Amino acid sequence: MNRSELSELSDKSYDVIVVGAGINGAGAAQQLVAGGYRVLIIDKGDYAGGATSKSSRILHCGLRYLAPGKSIWDFVFHPSKFFLACQNARKAMIARSDISLSMKELVRPFRFFFPIYKDGPYRSWQIYSAFKLLNLLGPHDNSLEYQRFSGKNLQKVPFQKWFRDSKQLQSVSVFKDYQFISAERLVVDTIRDAEKMGATVRNYTLMNQPKQ
Repeated sequence: MNRSELSELSDKSYDVIVVGAGINGAGAAQQLVAGGYRVLIIDKGDYAGGATSKSSRILHCGLRYLAPGKSIWDFVFHPSKFFLACQNARKAMIARSDISLSMKELVRPFRFFFPIYKDGPYRSWQIYSAFKLLNLLGPHDNSLEYQRFSGKNLQKVPFQKWFRDSKQLQSVSVFKDYQFISAERLVVDTIRDAEKMGATVRNYTLMNQPKQ
């Protein structure tokens, strides 16, 4: 990547300046420049050197968007929230499918174990319904391979005895998700793609604070 000198930027103007070159900043810069905007992306450190390098690196299937908040009635009384949650979950499922199929060298599949407790915020039927909905919302080319273990079948779950308070354990939901092998490479590739389309990129750059 070409690292522009600060002096080269003094006479240039941009539609958008993206501050922070982690996965969110890199993705935003890529989408903006693809949309025809003049973009500058900068970071005070190295690319993907902040939160992105310290995250779980899980691709995520969109389950979190279907959490209703304090109660399931939040979705019942506010259907607009439910439709927005479904839209976000669908986008997550599409991204999961696209990335896992087109970037196989950057991700690895793993089985996610989701314990459900009798005193927990969600019931087994809610989690089951959420996964049924995810399967309906997302593409059918990469299954979640959802399984639910309860009752005597809980003994089939590896490390079941290490879950907290096994007496309160009601069931365990298991599904396939993906984890990035190298989040840093994904960020660098995304920034390079943005640069090819015309974005100006620069790391190790501090913005001057305006004088009071």
